[in-house]
This record gives sequence, structure tokens and C-alpha cells, in this order.
Amino acid sequence: MGTLGGDSGSGPLIHFDEQYRIRVFDPKKYEHAEELKEETSRFREKLAEFEQEVGTLLKVMEKYAARIEKAKSLAVGRRVLRDLDQLKVERRRAHKEANLKLKKEELERLKETKDSLVKVKLEQEALISKLTMMGEGRDPGALL
Repeated sequence: MGTLGGDSGSGPLIHFDEQYRIRVFDPKKYEHAEELKEETSRFREKLAEFEQEVGTLLKVMEKYAARIEKAKSLAVGRRVLRDLDQLKVERRRAHKEANLKLKKEELERLKETKDSLVKVKLEQEALISKLTMMGEGRDPGALL
């Protein structure tokens, strides 16, 4: 290895490497530059791998997000259906209770009508019995 040219203050301008090739740079600096070049290449490769991994991860996350959104929509739909069913049940119950109330009121009216009719029937039977006795010549006051 050797150097040629240049003044003593500026350093050599031309260098020879171990295979006697001419180099403009100092061999140590050239070696360091080559190491940086290789390290940069490895870094770029790792960065490309990282970008690919991130891309794959994003695709997986998007799939999961879509599945989550679908499940969330289904859950909301089920909740709405459940609420609607509950409203239907409550409406049916209220309708049945209203019908039951009307039926009870009608039953009460019918009972009162029956009681009134039974009373009228008894009164009419008593009157018929009284009139029948009068027609036979018996004393109607004796029966009461």
C-alpha cells in the first residue's frame, strides 16, 4: 500500500489498496464508506421487511375491524328486535288487561241484571200465586 502526490499539508491524493488498485480516497475511509454502504443496504432490506410486516398487520387489522363492525351491527339489530318484541308483549298484555276489565264490567252488569230479573221473577211468581188463590177463593193475605 502506498500513496502518491500532494503536498505535506493536504495529504496524499492517490492511494493504492492491497491489490494495488488506484484509489482516490484513503483506504481506511474507503473501507468505512463500504461498511456504511453495506449497513445501509441491510437497513433498507430490514426496513422493506418491516413495511411488509406492517402492511400485513394492517390488512389483518382491517379484517378484524370489519368482523367487529359486522358483529356490532348484528348485536344492535338483535337488541332492536328484542326491544320490539318486548314492546309487542307489553302491548298485548295491556290489550288483554283492558279486555279483562271490560269483561269484568260486563259480568258485573249481567250479575246485577240477573239479580234484578230473579227479584222480578219472584215478585211475579208471588203475584201469580196470589192471583191464583184469589181465583180459587182462598184468602190471599193468609199466604203472605
